[in-house]
Amino acid sequence: MNKRNNSLVVFLLLVSCGYKIFGVITTSDMTMLLVAGFTVCKNNFEVSRKLLWFLIFFTLIMPTLSLGVNATNEIEFLKSLLQLFLYVFSAGMVMSYYLKRLELSEIETAYVKFGLVSSLLVLVQWYVYFFYDINIFSYISTWGGKSSWIENYIRIAGLTLHYNQLAIILCPPFVMSLEKKKVAVSVIIFIALLCSGSRIGLACALFSVYIYLLKHGKVTLFLTLSIIGFMAISYLATTDIFIKRFSFLISGELDGSTLQRFDLWRAALELYREHWVFGVGPGQYRDILKVDNVESGVIDILLNYGVVGVLCFIFIIIRSIPVGFRDELFGFKFSMLLVFIQNMVQPFLFMSIIGSLFWLLFMTIFLHKNEGKSSQSKSKICQICSGTELNA
Repeated sequence: MNKRNNSLVVFLLLVSCGYKIFGVITTSDMTMLLVAGFTVCKNNFEVSRKLLWFLIFFTLIMPTLSLGVNATNEIEFLKSLLQLFLYVFSAGMVMSYYLKRLELSEIETAYVKFGLVSSLLVLVQWYVYFFYDINIFSYISTWGGKSSWIENYIRIAGLTLHYNQLAIILCPPFVMSLEKKKVAVSVIIFIALLCSGSRIGLACALFSVYIYLLKHGKVTLFLTLSIIGFMAISYLATTDIFIKRFSFLISGELDGSTLQRFDLWRAALELYREHWVFGVGPGQYRDILKVDNVESGVIDILLNYGVVGVLCFIFIIIRSIPVGFRDELFGFKFSMLLVFIQNMVQPFLFMSIIGSLFWLLFMTIFLHKNEGKSSQSKSKICQICSGTELNA
């Protein structure tokens, strides 16, 4: 087993940890900050020019445009700006460091290891709570007693301390384990993802499986799994847990959490229409709407940055779309796409853990070509120098 990427595995585990150290600062935030500082010192304060221009525009110029137009709460503005800068700069420095020292396949393997360890912790947490009523990490238990899995619907959060965040962080390792044909690891991660109880997370995982089967031309297996899946859904549709979580598919009725989201989105979009060019400014909608978040990363972008921000994120997402199945960055691009899709109905895109993960994936894609060229040129220079020494 390759040990060169073990430090990256530990880093990803710490980044996925939602425990608060002081105030709102989590283990994830502190890890990003400390590791970014370490890599800056390690690289003698050298910053990639490509990363520098991205930082200047995306985290400084673009948000500042809305400051003079709409922002009223400067403290909230600065807090949101610093948080975004932390994620982007830290992710850029960390991935710049690892791209110079590891092959792309080794970074993928690190994500797979991270997913396996996280999933095993989740399964241990579920087992211990369900059978022994001992709570480790955090959990939420609803709908009934402890006589069976269906009656006792337990949603597990693992190290993230939030079950919906767990589903998001497990998607990249799941995709990359499929890419590396680690079937046993994929099954373990998928079971852990089921324990999160996230509907959008489950949909993204199933979508990943189908893409994998199509990519490798396994049409027969694709059709077989589709038939089995249809039969399984037909059976599950009669159970309490399915009816409560997927009532909108059966009867067309929306559950409480979905109705709450729709009401929140409606109010947020009405506010956006009044400030559609530059938005209301980073963090300003919380005071205006009197809410902590709007339960959608996309609407968050619309409110914070307006159409200018949306265009920037369209550019980012376009860069994350795989050119083809043989794209060497396919695993990272597809993973980032799934993270973004899940955050269309989740509020975590600019929050601890998921914000870090999103920018780590993006910076791997963004910096790979640049770092790859620089390393190739350095190796050519070394070869020329060594050839010159031999001739001498």
